[in-house]
Amino acid sequence: MAYLGYVNLSDHDNYQSVYGSQLYGTFFSLFARFQADKLENDHDGKSYLLNQIDFKLINYKGITNIGLNEVSSISHENNALNLEVQIRALESKSEISLKNLNLKLSKNDRLIVNRKLLKLHPSGQALENGIFDEEFYFREGPQPNGEYKKKSPNPNTPINSKENVEYPGFICTQGESLIL
Repeated sequence: MAYLGYVNLSDHDNYQSVYGSQLYGTFFSLFARFQADKLENDHDGKSYLLNQIDFKLINYKGITNIGLNEVSSISHENNALNLEVQIRALESKSEISLKNLNLKLSKNDRLIVNRKLLKLHPSGQALENGIFDEEFYFREGPQPNGEYKKKSPNPNTPINSKENVEYPGFICTQGESLIL
């Protein structure tokens, strides 16, 4: 059994949910709107030429806004369109578009969104300007050496990793949808 969402490439008007999670106490979802043309000369009529994807991230609940940094990689292999989407807390950008893709996708291909969380502070520090990065570090009072212990697994541990199976606070890094 699989837990899947569905993406309709014929729907050019609406944003469709492709990923959701909670980080830094904020529940958020990533939506995508697809611009794709049905390939008429296809023998089974179930193929599309994907031209553009418009992403929109919406924060629902929590005090820290999550934003889009970039879509850092895109690949189409083994009947799956794989996207790596970089996000960061306190990032103000909530929309990104990928244009001129020209990717041929078929019905029942999968859309896989791999979320990569960037550290809260671009410097990579645990504590900066009075804000502590609780997704990457633990804090239990003052540390004698001024350093903080890194969390394991970190928030970017792959979904099928042994670390995630053994770790009680399973971290959602992936969303999977079936293309209709």
